[in-house]
Amino acid sequence: MNLFDRAWRIQVGGVLVSQRDRDTRAGLDCAFKITRSLASSRAGTCELTIFNPPREMLRELVSLPRRTTPVSVAAGYRDGASRLFVGDLHLALPAREGTDLSVTITAGDGAHARRAARISRAFAPGTSVDQAAQALAAALGVGVGNAARAFRGTRLASATGEWSDGVILHGGAAEELTRLCDAAGLIWSVQDGQLLVLPLGGALERTAIRLGADSGLLGAPQIVDDAFTIGLVGPA
Repeated sequence: MNLFDRAWRIQVGGVLVSQRDRDTRAGLDCAFKITRSLASSRAGTCELTIFNPPREMLRELVSLPRRTTPVSVAAGYRDGASRLFVGDLHLALPAREGTDLSVTITAGDGAHARRAARISRAFAPGTSVDQAAQALAAALGVGVGNAARAFRGTRLASATGEWSDGVILHGGAAEELTRLCDAAGLIWSVQDGQLLVLPLGGALERTAIRLGADSGLLGAPQIVDDAFTIGLVGPA
């Protein structure tokens, strides 16, 4: 794998902010820090700085609506890049230092929904867990992900995926989902706009990524509370 030709693609709403890949050799300089977590209480975050954007782009970025504008970051190397973050715009703040302009964009993965989303639904015994999972995801404004599958076979639902005793969901959607997960021995998070529900202490069902100097890691990863944080910086 080529570890010397960095590649990236950064998009905010309909604005392709910066891109460099096999075919595009030039891209606006950028730096970003992304935090991902499997903890229910912590949303994934992204802090992204774009250096010297065209004035028209700068005006468009600072005028985009908060909370409903998607932000995506993919980065890697010329031979392969990975999507690192998908979330919703929190703030786009311009700055000037001498003759240089920059804009710092902050975004969260389901952060606003965790605080504001509410639900009020009742599900009778024998109801499919899919319905409750879909209702919670819709209230949070995210995709259902693996939530319905994760609840099947727990002490709350039968192996066929039906609620044993029914359930009432009333209040903050994030709090109600946490209550269900606590009762079932599960933990939830939002990853790239989708619900991810895992057993306590469980791991993702996909190939692990090995981090090291020979795979392009700069600095060292840090564990902060339940969050696994890695700082990745584009060329400035």
